[in-house]
Amino acid sequence: MHAVKGQPLEIVQEEFAGKILQIQGVGGFILVRNNGQLLISKTDMTTDPQALAAMMILSCQDSKSLQSTMGLGRYHYLMVTQENIGKLYVFPIQNHLLGVIHRCPDHDPIFVKRIRQFIHGMAS
Repeated sequence: MHAVKGQPLEIVQEEFAGKILQIQGVGGFILVRNNGQLLISKTDMTTDPQALAAMMILSCQDSKSLQSTMGLGRYHYLMVTQENIGKLYVFPIQNHLLGVIHRCPDHDPIFVKRIRQFIHGMAS
């Protein structure tokens, strides 16, 4: 995530947070760089954001290893289910990872579609 038109990065991050938290079903999010640097986190969880960031990085590294080993195509997102957070969807975005919390017991393709539309809208 880069500052836009001279805006400080903090302002861009707050605008990003405000927009993603308005999406129906979002229970929080975390945005990290691929190197593990935590950029912004807005959750109501007691889980340490750094621990969540590390889990996201490791999960994506494992997915890339599986892709390479099995000759699979690019993945669009990962879904990690944890009892204390519900579902965490992890989306690769250039050199960042976006983790979005969804507190629903079932996989919801409409929720995923909303997040992907949000990501594409931010990129354009």
